[in-house]
Amino acid sequence: SVACVWTAMTKEPTTVSSALRGILAVMILGAPTTLVAGLLARGSPDHAGAVVLGACAVSIGVGLVARAVARPLGPEQSRWLDSIDAATQSALQPEPDEAIRSALNALSRATSTPGAKAELWRTDPEQRLFVDIAGYLHVERASAPDRIYELAELEPERTVRAEVLQAIQVRRPDVRSSLAWFEAHRAFSATVVVDEQGPVGFILLPRGNRTAVMTLEEARAVRLLADRISALLAVSSALARSRERELAAVSRADRLDAERQRYENVFSSESGRHRAVAERAARVVRSTAYGSAARMAIEKLERLGRNNLPVALRVPAGVDAAGWAALVHLASPRQGAFMVVDGASGSEHDLSLWRDELRSPWRLADGGSLVVLDLPALPEEIQKHLFTSSALPVGKESKICPPGLIAAVRRPLEQLLSEGRLYEPLARWLKDGLVEIPSLGERPEDLRAIALDTLARAGLATRGAPLGIEDSALRLLMEHNWPGNDLELYSLLTRAAQLASGPALTFADLSKAGLVESSDPAHDTPLPTSSRRLRARGFVRK
Repeated sequence: SVACVWTAMTKEPTTVSSALRGILAVMILGAPTTLVAGLLARGSPDHAGAVVLGACAVSIGVGLVARAVARPLGPEQSRWLDSIDAATQSALQPEPDEAIRSALNALSRATSTPGAKAELWRTDPEQRLFVDIAGYLHVERASAPDRIYELAELEPERTVRAEVLQAIQVRRPDVRSSLAWFEAHRAFSATVVVDEQGPVGFILLPRGNRTAVMTLEEARAVRLLADRISALLAVSSALARSRERELAAVSRADRLDAERQRYENVFSSESGRHRAVAERAARVVRSTAYGSAARMAIEKLERLGRNNLPVALRVPAGVDAAGWAALVHLASPRQGAFMVVDGASGSEHDLSLWRDELRSPWRLADGGSLVVLDLPALPEEIQKHLFTSSALPVGKESKICPPGLIAAVRRPLEQLLSEGRLYEPLARWLKDGLVEIPSLGERPEDLRAIALDTLARAGLATRGAPLGIEDSALRLLMEHNWPGNDLELYSLLTRAAQLASGPALTFADLSKAGLVESSDPAHDTPLPTSSRRLRARGFVRK
C-alpha cells in the first residue's frame, strides 16, 4: 500500500519506472545472494561470520552492477535513451559543425535499419543536415512545412509524434499534410529547437524498425538535446548564412564579370565601328595631304584631339569639314560615336530634340565626338544649351564620358560675334581651339593627289577601272583658282569622268565639262618636270 501511495503521489512519472527497474535488478541479484548466504550459515554455524561477511561483500557488488543489470530490463526504447544521452554529450564540443555531426552520428546508432538516419532541420537558411554511413556531415537545401512547428509547440516537450498525428487525422484534417510529410520521410518524431526569437529548426528521429511509442523519458531527453543544440544551431546557422552570402556574392561577382566582359566586347565592337566611320571620313584628307599648309593643320588638329580640347574649324566654302573633324576624333582618347550634325538643317533647330534623353545629338555622341557643321546657323538657345552641356564637369550629364565638341564655322569668330550669330561664351570657349583649314588654292601640292584619288574612284564607279589624267589636263586644273574648293573640284572631275572616253582624262574632257583655260599668265602654274620629285610623291604613272 505504501508503494501504491508513493506511485500515485510522485511528481515525476519516470521515477516510478526507474525505481521499478532498480528494485527488479536488486531482487534478481540480491535474492539468490541472501538465500545462498542463509543456507551456508545454517549448514556451517562455525563459519557463519565469514558467510555473512561474504554476503555483505556480494551485496555491495550487487549494488554496483544493479544499474547495468536494470538496463536490459527497461522497455524497448532504452537504446534510444542511450543514443540520445550520447548525442547530448557529443553536443558539448566547442566547434558547432563538429558537435552537430557527432550528435547526429550518435542518434543514428539507435536504429540498425538501413537508410534510417536522424536529421537536423533548420529554418534560416532552410537546410537539412544528416550524416552518412561513414559519419560525414551532409548539408542539403530543403524546407519543412511550417505546420510542424505549430503542432510541436502544442505537444509535451515540444515533440510532435507520428502516432499522434495518425490518431487525430480523422478529427483534424489540417494535420494530414504533416502526417504525409512524416510518412514520406519515414520519421518517428520531430522535436523543435528554439532560441530567444522562436523556432530555429527541429530534430527529426527516424522510425526504423521501432514499434513502441515514445516515452516521457525519451521526449525529455530529446528536448534536452534540442536545448543543447540550440546554441550550436544559432552559430552554425550564422556561419551557413555567411557562407551563403559569400557564395551569392561570388556568384554575383562572376555574373557581373561575365556581363562586364560581354559589355567590353560590345563596347570594343561598337568603338571599332565608330572608329571605322571616322577613318573613312578622314581617309581622303590623310591620303591627299602633302603640302605644308595641310600638314600643319593636321598636326594642330591631332594635338588638340590628344589634349581632349574643344575645336573650332574655320572651313572655306566647299571644303568637307567632316573629314578634318575626323582627324581630331581619331587622335582623341574618346572611343565613342563620331556624330555629325548639320547646323543649317531645319530639323536640327528643335530645342526639344537637343533636350531629349534618347534622341539628343549630345546624348548620341556620348563617349565620342559631336561635329556641328555651320554652328552659327543654330538658334541661340540651342547654342546656349550646347555650351552648358559641354562645360559641365565629367559625370554630370554623360553616362560614359562627355563627348568632344568640334564646331565648323565659315567666318572669323569675331565677325560672327559682331553679327550676333554666335553665343558669346561658346565663342570664347572655342577660341583657343580655332584651326584654319587651308583652301584648295592654298595647297597646290595636294591638287594632283586629290585629282588622282577622285578620278580613281569615279572610274571604278562608272567603268570598273581607275581613270588617270594627262599632263595637259592636270596643268589646266592647277591653273584654276577653285573658289568652290574641294566641292567644285569633285563636281568637275566627276562630270569630266563621265565624258571621258579613254583611260586618262584629257584637256578636251575638262573643256567639255566646263573648265576653261585661264588667260591670265599670273595664274599659270607650270607642272613639275623633275621625274624624281614626281616619283617621290608617288604620282608617276607606269
